[in-house]
Amino acid sequence: MSNKIQWHVLFAALLQELLGPVQIDVQTNVEVSSQPPEIDIVILQRLTETWTEEQRRYLPDGIRDSYARHILLEFKYSESVNRDVIDKVLGYEVFYRQPRKLSRAEAQSFIISSKTPRQEILNILGYQPTGYPGVYRSDNVLLEDKLLLVLNELSDAPHNVFFKLFASRRQARSEAVQGIQRWWAVKLSRKLFWLVRGLLKLLLAKGEQLMEAITPEMLIEEGKLLGEFLIPFMPEDQLAELLQDNPFLQRVRAESVIEGREEGREEG
Repeated sequence: MSNKIQWHVLFAALLQELLGPVQIDVQTNVEVSSQPPEIDIVILQRLTETWTEEQRRYLPDGIRDSYARHILLEFKYSESVNRDVIDKVLGYEVFYRQPRKLSRAEAQSFIISSKTPRQEILNILGYQPTGYPGVYRSDNVLLEDKLLLVLNELSDAPHNVFFKLFASRRQARSEAVQGIQRWWAVKLSRKLFWLVRGLLKLLLAKGEQLMEAITPEMLIEEGKLLGEFLIPFMPEDQLAELLQDNPFLQRVRAESVIEGREEGREEG
């Protein structure tokens, strides 16, 4: 499945919907010089002087404490962290900073890893755990400001759950979904809600053969349709029990009713 999916594009699409409303610009496939190629990192550019409390609500441990205005995310979903990844991160940051005349303090790179790196690699690269689960800092002078975020290990704090959706381990993704149900289900914009639903369906389909590339727009459309799979036809008493104390499924049901009414108006 991963061969047909540009995971960094889907990752960036979710971040655009999540962070755009709080004045954080999100870009991907950025040209770093006058002679392409583009690079497949995700760029977060803070449009405020410092992180606001509202912005920090959506940013994971490590990133939310950075002083840099430009955050470069090297997102690895199917590829493990290795020396080639480190070489790319070092090169990308230089090529990004130079034409924009940014100092080292103004731009900071993060490696976002869906998979848990082998301890041998962590040792070679000098990465050690910090006070935050899943956040690693290197004692190598070239990597000391290039933090590593291991999504499988991030805590279940509300500000981590959107990144943790992309973890490789099912248990970590399940914890992220539970966090979204608990803290975010009734707060998400409609488009972001659809996007999360579509992403969940895609993750559930892992291992199935995909016949076409997946785009963020396709995820949103899948998210609109997902209600019929999560809210099956069942007696009202069973449905009430299913929905009780589950704001995410309550939101799915409400959205499905709204979408059905809108489709009815269009047909009429």
